[in-house]
Amino acid sequence: MAALGAAMSAADGLVPPEVPRARLLFAALRADPEVARWDRERWRGACEMALRTFSAPLLHAVLGRAGLLDQAPDEVVVRLARSRTWSAARWELLAEQSRALGEGMDAAGVRAVVIKGAHTGWLYADGGARGTADIDLLVAPGAVDAASRALIALGYEATAWEAHEDHRHLPPFLRAGGLPVELHRTLARRDEPATFVEGVDERLEPHPRAPGLLVMERTDALLYTIKHLAAHHRFETTNGIAGLADIGVLLEDIEPTVLLGRASEWGIARATTLSLALARDLLGAVVPDELLGSDPEGLREAEAAATATLLRGGWSATTRPLQLPASATLVPGLPVSGLAGPHPLRGLRRFVEHAALPLLDDLRTEFPRLGRTPAARLGYPLHWGRMAWRHAGLARLASPEVRRRLREGLERDRRTLAPWVGASG
Repeated sequence: MAALGAAMSAADGLVPPEVPRARLLFAALRADPEVARWDRERWRGACEMALRTFSAPLLHAVLGRAGLLDQAPDEVVVRLARSRTWSAARWELLAEQSRALGEGMDAAGVRAVVIKGAHTGWLYADGGARGTADIDLLVAPGAVDAASRALIALGYEATAWEAHEDHRHLPPFLRAGGLPVELHRTLARRDEPATFVEGVDERLEPHPRAPGLLVMERTDALLYTIKHLAAHHRFETTNGIAGLADIGVLLEDIEPTVLLGRASEWGIARATTLSLALARDLLGAVVPDELLGSDPEGLREAEAAATATLLRGGWSATTRPLQLPASATLVPGLPVSGLAGPHPLRGLRRFVEHAALPLLDDLRTEFPRLGRTPAARLGYPLHWGRMAWRHAGLARLASPEVRRRLREGLERDRRTLAPWVGASG
C-alpha cells in the first residue's frame, strides 16, 4: 500500500493545477482504489477529461477489467460504453481494410509494414480499448509510387494537394466508409541519420491478422512508439495518452538490456527514460527496475512538462483543456495541410465536405448503432451537434490573455523537454 500511495502522489504532482480533472482521469486509468469512493462529480470529471483526450475507450476497458464500472454513475457508463462501441466498430473496419491492403500490396510486390496504433492496438487484451484514426504503412522510399498505385487500385483517393517531399509520410489516402491510410517513407525525422532502420528491417515479422503485411518486432515497436511520441512530436499530439498506453502494453515480455542497448543505438536513450517514467507514473505501467532504477536529475521536471503538453493536445489543439466535453467525431482530412498547400480552394472544399457534409458511409462508420438503414441519415444532425459542441471552447481564443498564457506555457515546457527529446538524447 505504501508503494501504491507513492505512485499516486507521484502522478498527482505531475498534473497542472489548472486542469484538476486530469488528476481524476489518470487515477481512473490506473484503477486506483480511491476511484471506488468517488462521488458523481468526480466520475463525471474523469469521464469528460477522457472524452477530451480521446482516451474514453481505454478508460472503459481499464475500469471494466478492474471491476470498477459498477461503481460509476449510469450516465458515465453509458458515455464511456458508447465511445468503446464506436472504437470497436472502427477496429472491425480496420481489420477488413488491413486484409485488403495486404492482398493489394502483396500483388503489387510491395513490402508494407503496419506501424503505430494500427499495429499496437491488436496487442491490447480488450478489443476496442485503443482508439485509432488511421492506418499507417511504412514502405521503402523506392516503393512509394508502386504502393500509391496499389492504394488507388483498391479505391483510395490520393489527397496530394501538398507535395510532402521532405516529410516522413505522404498526405492521407481516403476512401468512403474507411479509415485514412498514410504512406510513410522513413522512420526517421527530417535530416536525421537512420542507421537503426537496417536492424528494424531485418527483424520484421508477418502481420498476425493481415497476410501480405508486416509488423515490427516488439522491442522495435516499443522504441518507435517512444520515438514518435517523444522525439518526433515532443508530446505535442492529441493522442499522447494512447501512446503512453501503447508503451505499457509493449513492455510485456521485453528484455531490458536489449531495450536499453537499442535505445542508445537509436539516439533516444533519454526520451526512452522519460516516456517509461510517464507510462509508469500516469498510467501505472509495470516498468522493470532495470529500466528505471533511479530517476536522473531533471526527470521530474521533464515529466511535468510532458504531462502539461499532452493535456494541451499539442499546439494544433492548444485550447482542448478549455473546450466543453466532447465525444469522438469525424476528423476532417487534414484541413490545415490542404489550406497551406498550393491549392487552398481545393483544400477548403475538402474540409467543408468532410466536416460539414461527410459521406453517408462515413457517418455509418461514426455511428455504428444506426446500422445500414436509412436511419443512418440521422447521423448528420448528430455530427453537426458534436462538431459545434466540441469546438465551442475555441471562442475563448478571442481573449489575448488566454492566447498569451497558452503560448508562454507551451514555450516553457518546450525548453524543459528539449534536453530529453533531442535526436541524440
